[in-house]
Amino acid sequence: MREMAVVIGIGLIAGAGCLWPLGRIVGNRLYGVAPVDPLTTVISMLQFATIGSTAALVPARRATAINPVNALRCE
Repeated sequence: MREMAVVIGIGLIAGAGCLWPLGRIVGNRLYGVAPVDPLTTVISMLQFATIGSTAALVPARRATAINPVNALRCE
């Protein structure tokens, strides 16, 4: 989970960095939302973090349920 948290964090930082330059381009196509709306930005970043964490949690829980000795055995 720690590795996925790093990947999610890097993705959120990269997305926030791209938000400012690309905000003007997308701003013309959005109705009723400013190009860089803080509330919309925070909500969407929380959604991405939640989806990413959930996607990482399912395989991590499955991996903890497996006995490591059985996983390494070649049968």
